[in-house]
Amino acid sequence: MGFEYKLTFEDPRWYSENRAILRDDLRALPTFKAELPGGELRFRADEVPSSWSYDLRVFLRPQQIDIEVSSSTRSLLEDLRGFIDRVRRKTAVHFVDDDGSPVSLA
Repeated sequence: MGFEYKLTFEDPRWYSENRAILRDDLRALPTFKAELPGGELRFRADEVPSSWSYDLRVFLRPQQIDIEVSSSTRSLLEDLRGFIDRVRRKTAVHFVDDDGSPVSLA
């Protein structure tokens, strides 16, 4: 069973104006493996064998970023935490679960 999260932006305009930069930042992460149509980015941790082609998927939606985690490995969590921390240094965001409750990656 996986987990679903959302990264929402207090300033939707900032996200809209910077979505391409965020996509590039995500592509630069060490665990990035592929980009599919519809703004889907796939990530996989090499340290854990799996029959799945991804461990984490990120969807760049028009108003937010949706994140689906099917396998929580150290490298994936480090990449995700680093990405969210970099975004937080630029704008106010909320990292929440599928119920809207705040989530910590600490």
